[in-house]
Amino acid sequence: RPPRSTLFPYTTLFRSDVARQQRGDVDLIENVPIQDLGRITANPDYKVVKALSNRVVYLHFDYIDDKPPGVVGAGDKNPFRDPRVRTAISLAIDRDAIVQRIMGGVAMPAAECLPPAMFGANKDAQVAKPDPAAAKKLLAEAGYPDGFSLTLGTPNDRYVNDALIAQAVAQMLTRIGLKTSVDAMTQSQFFARRNKRDFGFWLAGWLAD
Repeated sequence: RPPRSTLFPYTTLFRSDVARQQRGDVDLIENVPIQDLGRITANPDYKVVKALSNRVVYLHFDYIDDKPPGVVGAGDKNPFRDPRVRTAISLAIDRDAIVQRIMGGVAMPAAECLPPAMFGANKDAQVAKPDPAAAKKLLAEAGYPDGFSLTLGTPNDRYVNDALIAQAVAQMLTRIGLKTSVDAMTQSQFFARRNKRDFGFWLAGWLAD
């Protein structure tokens, strides 16, 4: 469609304007919600442009405190200090499943804390593949054959589908013996509590720029 303004080539609007775009009231929108992407791409009159974000969503461990908050049944030591425990958690997570089922295919599994197109990224970094059997073996070697319980803190309105991702991760960890519950809250509550070190294990994200 031709531009409607002599000052700007396009009218740029945000998430709430999907309905206006569907009515033909605007020429361009950005940040299309994942749940609306299907019906927009189904219309041959619309062109959707996708690009890799530099946002990386990750899981963070409290390996500093002797007794990290939310960890129960791990004895008198911090289990996150053991690389076998951290590796087991990584091997429990099916990143491809999260990308396809929760993110609608518009994300990619991360192999490190930089997107592959960014300067300094390790182009040889490999995304860990899920291996629950190997994860359970590592937990047993680390002294946790029966696992332990932990709480995963997460915002529910900061990153795309953040609470849903946390729920999926919790289910995957529970399958290897790490009984995981999710503590989800608004971002204002989450960051205030995180800064007070209320979490021993949490989901967060950063812009790798």
